[in-house]
Amino acid sequence: MRIYINKDTVLANDRIRKKMYYGSSKQLYEKYGISPDYLPVLLGDLLIGKELLSKEATCNNGIAQINTQTGQNMISYIIDCSYNKVKRAGLGSDSDKYRINMEFRNFREMNNSIYPAIIEINESYSQNKITLEIKNAIPYEGPELEFIPGRNYELMLLK
Repeated sequence: MRIYINKDTVLANDRIRKKMYYGSSKQLYEKYGISPDYLPVLLGDLLIGKELLSKEATCNNGIAQINTQTGQNMISYIIDCSYNKVKRAGLGSDSDKYRINMEFRNFREMNNSIYPAIIEINESYSQNKITLEIKNAIPYEGPELEFIPGRNYELMLLK
């Protein structure tokens, strides 16, 4: 699957089923309660500055826990201090209609970067679960990529 998301557009190209899902970031928020601004969290990135990380992160038994408010959302992080990477993250409070919990495992190193090879994303409202396995990652440093949907793909509006 190839996915493109920016401030106002969501495109997902399902190569196996030959479907092209399309919609707006507003529809993404209405369905899952997540703004495109929070997508880095889904890939294990921290949405806090290094100053806050060093001030609030105290490692106990190799794990640190940080809770931070960003806009209207609460993000809670469990950080693996040995890799200095997010091990688990939660977006939204326990009482929220939408709560997304993520787990990051099997960390690998590539080009001086550490990334999780397995990402599990669970969304509480509709009980959806996504497991991503990253077999290979290549950093891209060229011009902006162009998103080209496949030929004869069925168009599906995100609902």
